[in-house]
Amino acid sequence: MKRFFGPVIGTLLTFSLIALAPQHASASTPLKSQCPAFDPGKEYIIPEDGTWLCVSWLDANAPAGTTISEARLKVRIDHPAPEQLEIDLQRTVGSQASQRLKMNAASGQISAESQAFELDSFVGEPAQGEWQLWLRDLAPGQAGWLQGFSFSLRYAPVGKPLVQLQGSPGQPASLQIAPGVVVSEGFDEDKILSPGETPEATLESVDNWQTIESETYEGAFPLYGWEVLDDYPDDGKEYKWDDDDYRPHTGAWAAWPANEGANRLDPATSDYPPYMSSWMIYGPIDLSDATTAEVSFWLWQEIETNYDHLFFGVSHDHYGTYSGSMWDGFVDWEEQSISLDDYIGDASVWIGWRFYSDDTVQYEGPWVDDVLIRKYVPGQVTAQGTLFYSDRNGQSARARFTKVYLYDDDPGGTDDQLATTTTDANGFFQFPALTNWDTDDADPEPGNRRLDLYVVWEADVNDSSASRRRVTDLSGNPYNWNSYTSTNASDGTLDFSTYIPSYWSTLGSMWIFQDLRRAWEYFRDNTSPQADPGSVTARWEKDNDCYPFEPGICSSFFYAGIGGPFIFIAQRNLISADAVVHEAGHHYMYNLNGWWLWWNIDCYYHNVFSLEDTDCSWSEGWADFFALVANGDPCYDFGIGPCTGIPDQSHYDLENHSLNDNPQNYPFGDKVEGRVAGSLYDLFDSANESYDSASFDFAPIADLVVNSPA
Repeated sequence: MKRFFGPVIGTLLTFSLIALAPQHASASTPLKSQCPAFDPGKEYIIPEDGTWLCVSWLDANAPAGTTISEARLKVRIDHPAPEQLEIDLQRTVGSQASQRLKMNAASGQISAESQAFELDSFVGEPAQGEWQLWLRDLAPGQAGWLQGFSFSLRYAPVGKPLVQLQGSPGQPASLQIAPGVVVSEGFDEDKILSPGETPEATLESVDNWQTIESETYEGAFPLYGWEVLDDYPDDGKEYKWDDDDYRPHTGAWAAWPANEGANRLDPATSDYPPYMSSWMIYGPIDLSDATTAEVSFWLWQEIETNYDHLFFGVSHDHYGTYSGSMWDGFVDWEEQSISLDDYIGDASVWIGWRFYSDDTVQYEGPWVDDVLIRKYVPGQVTAQGTLFYSDRNGQSARARFTKVYLYDDDPGGTDDQLATTTTDANGFFQFPALTNWDTDDADPEPGNRRLDLYVVWEADVNDSSASRRRVTDLSGNPYNWNSYTSTNASDGTLDFSTYIPSYWSTLGSMWIFQDLRRAWEYFRDNTSPQADPGSVTARWEKDNDCYPFEPGICSSFFYAGIGGPFIFIAQRNLISADAVVHEAGHHYMYNLNGWWLWWNIDCYYHNVFSLEDTDCSWSEGWADFFALVANGDPCYDFGIGPCTGIPDQSHYDLENHSLNDNPQNYPFGDKVEGRVAGSLYDLFDSANESYDSASFDFAPIADLVVNSPA
């Protein structure tokens, strides 16, 4: 449906413009203030005396804060010798650039196929500002008329250009809606709603994709969120977008830019009109909760190349500047898909289509159909679970008060730590709900950009602001255990419950870790006023009975020298909870009063009923006693306990040893740690016999440890 522009007055001539070197107007050019605004409905006489004709023009769609990226000029002249004419183009802003143009001789009647004439002098100039076209006849004596002219102007995008996901990319550009536009009123005149039909839009969600708007133009249009605007409100004509049944992509209807308004046209019998600028806008679009968003539409186009165009843009401002792309030329139906990711987080985003035509050469124009606006709103995922482990008896136990980390797995990179918590008294943990979206996943499919979650439990936790409890290998690295990885985790609750089995090589560190928590709780909860015994670091490594570094002892011990304080648990003592708590008792004594015979190497070699000096027997006796009360039985066990195995070999029942013992094998006195421990236990317990008439509980005994010893 190609149509040609016919003559208006006289003969319309084709011409080419020769662009001379950019220069300012000659001295004979009139003052800029004498340049009237161009009236597209008027013809202008070219002076016969060689003086200048001047008309000015202001592009109402030029956005602020950007520059001209492309400029072309098309002029219609009725003159018998156009090669005598000279044109000088000027701007009144920026550097006041100008460009001189010289016409060629006439070559016949003007056709609808116009040449494109580049105006390189104005590229990079500010977008806003007045244009002035100066025209004169260099050989006076022949009359002529300026019948019309048009600029094809494109402006550099404001901000980032749109990202094209699918379709033929348009030329990046930006446009501003002209001041004084008139918003459409009323509803679609073509169709009415059926009885019971509701036009209200709802957000439909499929796999976290929410459809914001799906416009097929099969129902009433424009309604609810749509606006159609005539961008030339003062030209005496009105053309607006509307739906029509002449060229649909699917269904029976599609949108065409001149089908509504006071001067509406029927695309079945008319091409788009000259000098039109028509917007179709949808919004606001709420992207505040989205992680990605896109708009797609089908486009069909027969548009004059270089001079007419369809623009699609996006804006934060309803009637402000839109950044987007321009299309022209001849293309069959093609889907255009454009990312809205640069607008993520904005609760008020607007999209718009604008069609523009100049004064000559019209075709069928653009058709838009099957508009889809959607956003991806990730769901929430809550990671939780319970950590179990096999205890010394091979029974399932709950890993109380263990540090828990939540990670997002990043293959080939550094995994992201998302959250930290601690298991409770039942070994249960739960992280706060997270947005199920992996920000550093580059997969183009949003459904594949869910978090890849896994959990790490670590034997390193702060039991209080003053107490850190941890179990490390001999190099000082805390033990940890990993869960499985939930790749592209599903929304909702994710269970990471895990069991550390008996065959796991690092299981022993969990036994020690739980022993230390039990010891810390007992001390804190049974002192008055409540006293925090402080931190303990335990070092253990499977199959190591000897500590390979300073002080190089082949037994469990507490050490406060260089690199300390810490306790070392030998592999042969791992089975004994009493051995672990015993060493923790030394650590607590050191924490609370800075005293222990860690520097006395003779005190490293002792047993329950060995004769030692009183300082050593007191320190060791306290540690033996603390193991009894914290673990809840009167036997100091070298095995699993309580009180299992061979008496006075696998365990010592310190509460029941008495003066009837053989003093040769079980000596008496305050130089014997077992006697000190048994005495402290008699002072502690409520089972009184013989000379034992005290029931002090734990607190007054702990006071001796909290305070420096006499």
